[in-house]
Amino acid sequence: MKIPKAKNASNEQPFYDFYRDGVTQSFINKFLTCKMQCKLEYVDGWTPKKEPIWFTYGKLIHHVLSKCYELQQVPNYSDIQHIILEYEKSLPQIATADMQTKEIIFGIAEMIIPVYFSKYADDFKRLHIHNESNFNVKCSAGIHFNKDIWISGRFDGAFLTPEYDCWILDTKCLSMIDEDLGSYLPFDTQVMLYCWAMHKLHPNYNIKGFIYNIVRRPMHKMTLKDTSIKVFCERVIKDIMSRMDEFFIRIQVPITLEEINDWEHKFLIPVLYEIERWSQLDYSSYVNSNALITKYGHCAMFDLITKSDTTNYYKREVPFGELI
Repeated sequence: MKIPKAKNASNEQPFYDFYRDGVTQSFINKFLTCKMQCKLEYVDGWTPKKEPIWFTYGKLIHHVLSKCYELQQVPNYSDIQHIILEYEKSLPQIATADMQTKEIIFGIAEMIIPVYFSKYADDFKRLHIHNESNFNVKCSAGIHFNKDIWISGRFDGAFLTPEYDCWILDTKCLSMIDEDLGSYLPFDTQVMLYCWAMHKLHPNYNIKGFIYNIVRRPMHKMTLKDTSIKVFCERVIKDIMSRMDEFFIRIQVPITLEEINDWEHKFLIPVLYEIERWSQLDYSSYVNSNALITKYGHCAMFDLITKSDTTNYYKREVPFGELI
């Protein structure tokens, strides 16, 4: 099987270099899942031209929440409408076939954000220290690596209590929620990496842990009774307001400094060492067939891996598209 190579934007430097660019939590997870997918996505920079339309919902919710928290006070309906409208103008044109879904997404978001802030109005009483903030932290592991390794990511949010306790807030737009999620989260790569990075950036803060902030994606379907998208969205929001605790969920994951240090030495440094050795082998990879199909369907690199077909992909300009 021959995978097409992506052309470098520059002949002088590779698109990705382990020592120059480091890793993100998404890179680490993809490396552990399938080295071939990791190479194609991060080392070569291949990117699907089209995302699932419902990805727009997650990006929209993240954007609106970020802009609302910048206001430093509970936003009114007009504020939210303006933020959504400006975001909509910034989006590329969406295929005609997806237009109805897009209208539903934006209609639901316009109604769901005020309900969210009616539940979490106390967020504005806290001292927010990060809001959609990118970070770059060096992992200095002495003799383990040839050089220090950069770890990058983005905090959706983080705040301090009056006691200088620091909590990291990360928003997820999930349709389904695993019953075992709470027991799994203390072992999640993102949870631990973000707590580790926060400790490195702010060693004087008492890092208390991670808050998994779920804004559940509605799974309602339009029926003949829904005479318009507006009527449908109003029905959805009425249902959400009657079951707010099922749609807005915050799971606290307490993490101690001892656990952060233990994770660094038992997971982060060993996996970085594996990635370093992989880079020295020119990212030699093989297909993990078990990772070609996920619970959401085909993996993002399915056509590229199975057909060597680049039609539905393009080469992005930076290694970590999730940080743009």
